[in-house]
Amino acid sequence: MGIYEIMKMNNHLRQVINKGATSLEISETAMETGMVTLEQAGILKALLGITSLEEVYSIARPEAS
Repeated sequence: MGIYEIMKMNNHLRQVINKGATSLEISETAMETGMVTLEQAGILKALLGITSLEEVYSIARPEAS
């Protein structure tokens, strides 16, 4: 089962990128406009019983494992 982080482009995000924003600023803007992070996508699948939190965090936060 895959978990995915998908950033959909929108006008606000495009403006931030065109202004030369840092990757952190781009990430924050993407999340403000609806992006679901890899970790969030995994947690949703864990809540549905498709995977475990242990498996999610082994992928989404490998440094925490």
